[in-house]
Amino acid sequence: MSEQAIIIRTDGEISEVLLPAEGDEGRLESMQKAVGGMIERFPSSFGLIYLNEEGWIHQLPMNVALMALINASVPLLGDALILPDDKHTPIHPTLKRNLQLLMNEQSEYTFFEGDGEE
Repeated sequence: MSEQAIIIRTDGEISEVLLPAEGDEGRLESMQKAVGGMIERFPSSFGLIYLNEEGWIHQLPMNVALMALINASVPLLGDALILPDDKHTPIHPTLKRNLQLLMNEQSEYTFFEGDGEE
């Protein structure tokens, strides 16, 4: 089993990845690889957002795309990983609309239309 997640890079690139399901071996390592180090959860009503815990120490660049998407009032540093906070409501509708606008509405890309792999 795996779970869908979105990576928003500091250069503005947005992509989808599959992570091992909650409780599966390799999940933490996959999440750490996505953000480039130890993970820290950023409180959000849009989903579960994870950033590099040592962003300030490593002087990572600001993630301007993420900050704009969630209307953050504090600097968010480094690449971000966003997971749905509820399997039945995979991604917050506002975040989904904002991502689609950012990527261009013409994009064939769709976000979290299913529950991931079963």
